[in-house]
Parts: sequence; structure tokens; C-alpha cells
Amino acid sequence: MALSRPVRRPVGGLPVRAHAIQNRARLITVARAAFTAGEVVSLERIAREADVGIGTLYRHFPTREALVVAVYSEELDAVTSSAAGLLEKSSAADALVAWTRRYADLVFAKREIRDVLVVAATTEAGGVPSARERVTAVIDAILTAGRVDGTLRDDVDTSDVVALLLGAVLASAAISSPEPLHRRFVLICEAVTIHRASSATSAP
Repeated sequence: MALSRPVRRPVGGLPVRAHAIQNRARLITVARAAFTAGEVVSLERIAREADVGIGTLYRHFPTREALVVAVYSEELDAVTSSAAGLLEKSSAADALVAWTRRYADLVFAKREIRDVLVVAATTEAGGVPSARERVTAVIDAILTAGRVDGTLRDDVDTSDVVALLLGAVLASAAISSPEPLHRRFVLICEAVTIHRASSATSAP
């Protein structure tokens, strides 16, 4: 008869996995409260206020950027997933303009997300794969749709457009209004849009 293995329990009585999930949730809660209050807080302070060690924080979130993405994952997912709906009801070119505007609003509203994207724009490896990958996936889908409906250039690489968008975020790091970022995103959209001449021409 096989003996069942005992469930490992940390101090406090919870099973190890449940304890880890609880720690992660507490870290996110504390970080969200600090970010919402507009505070610039250290990871050490977040760990202390969540009543965990700094090592525990780093096991869940190896970087500050990973913590920010976890805190705002719902907001990021809502904006990125909205691209599909935009593509269903408009041309790819119009969807690109509309989606980048939504993205600019999110980046401006959440300073921590803006900081994450600044890191992504200034590090060779992309800084925060989960944040950059969200943008890359959306832009790739829109560019693919644009090649099909003929509204976006087919000689533009997804990585180039993403680099331009992140560069615009970097240039707008200290802005006090989202409008400059809106304008820069529109210029990027214009650069990859195919503008067809009107079929109606005036008689000589």
C-alpha cells in the first residue's frame, strides 16, 4: 500500500502553493494601492508592506516592470483585445489609428505603464517582453489585415512600427497631456497607410 506524501506547509499552516498565491495577490494589492496614490515606491517597501521578504517578491516578479504588468494586466488586456473589434467594423488603416489612440490614453493615464514602455524602448532585449509582446501582437494583426484590405503598406515590418510607437512613448515621457502622443501616433499611422487618389477628377 503506497503511502501518501505529506503536504508541505510553511509557517502559518497554508500549503506551499496556496501560500505563494496569497503572497502574490498581496504584493499586487499593495503595489496597486501605491501606484494609484501616485507614489514612487521601492520594491523593498512594497515587499515590507505586503509582509513578505524581498526574495519572495523577486520570485514572483523578477523586475519592477513585471510587477507593473501584473498590476495593470486587466487594463492592458482590455486595450489590446479591443483591436479585434476595431478590425471587424472598420478598415485596417482606421483600426490602426483608433487602436493607437486608445493605447496612448492608457499609457498617459498610467504613469507606471509609460515607464515600462520607456524601458522597452531603451533596452536591446525589449525590457519587458510581456508589455512589448502585447503591442507587437496587435500591430502584427492590424498590418496583416491591412495587407489584405489594401489600406496599409505591405513593405512595412511589424518590428519597425513597434519601434516607432515605443520611440514616441519615450519622447513623450514627461508630457502633461496625451495630445502630443496622439499626434505622434497619427503620424506613424499615416506613414504606413496607403492613400489612394480620388477616382473623381475635375475635367480640364
